[in-house]
Amino acid sequence: MPTPDTGSTGSGTGNKRRRTGRHSSTGVDVFQDGSEEEDDDDDPEEDPTPTMPEEDEEGDLRFYNPNQDPEKRRRLRATLRDHSRMVEENRDEMVKPNNLLLDALKKQDSIFGKVRQTADAALDSRFLVNASELAGKKLNSSLQGNAGVGIDLDQFVSKCIFFMKSGGHAADDEEAPAVPVPEDEDDAGDDGLDWALLGRQACFPCNKRPPTISFLLGPLSVEKREMKEGDMQQSENSNLSNLVKSINVRLRSHIEKVDEKVSEELSEIPDEEVQNEDVAAASRRHRAAVAPSQELAVSLLDFAINPHDFGQTVENLFYISFLVREGNAKIMKDEDGLPLLMPAKAHEMSDAREANIQKNQAVLSIDYTTWKMFIQAFDIKEPLIPHRENEEANVAPGGWYAG
Repeated sequence: MPTPDTGSTGSGTGNKRRRTGRHSSTGVDVFQDGSEEEDDDDDPEEDPTPTMPEEDEEGDLRFYNPNQDPEKRRRLRATLRDHSRMVEENRDEMVKPNNLLLDALKKQDSIFGKVRQTADAALDSRFLVNASELAGKKLNSSLQGNAGVGIDLDQFVSKCIFFMKSGGHAADDEEAPAVPVPEDEDDAGDDGLDWALLGRQACFPCNKRPPTISFLLGPLSVEKREMKEGDMQQSENSNLSNLVKSINVRLRSHIEKVDEKVSEELSEIPDEEVQNEDVAAASRRHRAAVAPSQELAVSLLDFAINPHDFGQTVENLFYISFLVREGNAKIMKDEDGLPLLMPAKAHEMSDAREANIQKNQAVLSIDYTTWKMFIQAFDIKEPLIPHRENEEANVAPGGWYAG
């Protein structure tokens, strides 16, 4: 009696050597021994489009079926492994400029239409990882192998220049204004390049990577500059040590001037009638204060705050901290607990050890709201530390910036 596994007698012994039968209509690849290769030539090619779900599968069973036919699943896993092995063994051919990799992906998509188990889906994911790696190698190979493929740097730079000079219009935009082209490449145009426009409309929206300093491959331009007398003076004024010294001179000068004005103001009053309240009131009128040690000082906040610039206020506090650290100034508290700043004489290291002088650290924070509050509280109209003008970088029209 013939059994379902023996097949028809007219099929010969070839059907017994088939690894998978042809009775499946789901499009699974048929693998045969060498004697059956001639029969495969007559078979129509499989359609790489995704496979439709089985007729008996409805709803969620089309995507996940824990009770999938074990025989179908066995053949499916064998097909997945064989296809992955085929791609792995032909890696060199896959990265060549042909459609083998695309055909392999289409075929894998067709096979994935029959996957109903998570373990089988993991095999498909592993295949996609390998295919992605091959696609990246294929792209690099095509770019390196063909000099005509990639970005034309000259064309890219010229379009960027047109974009910045035309106010954000593309080179092929009909509404873009005409941009004059200089006769000499070294001649600078009438208008500079609007780098801010390029950053707002092109760089930041299209670049997900943070624009840190290390992101630049190199400087935009390297120009040899000779230091002039004005540049040297400007650099000297912005030097940290020079700024700290100038603030120290300003502090001592202010205290000396207040001392002279207070003495002159109180000279009209007999010495026996002068009281501490009179000295304190006269000192306050000249933006100074009397420390608990009966020495003249200045309010730290009144001295440091610049009512015209919050940033310079923070900078002034930073510079004053250097004065205190070097011992050229000291901070004390008045009767209300507010900080006072007064000049001091720096001690030598040996003298400081003998006197057992200890250093104390304090953290002072200030924000914009507090800064405005202090200006109103101390009625600060002009800063005791002169306002520093911001240095402006002069960039020639159409030229590169060289800092």
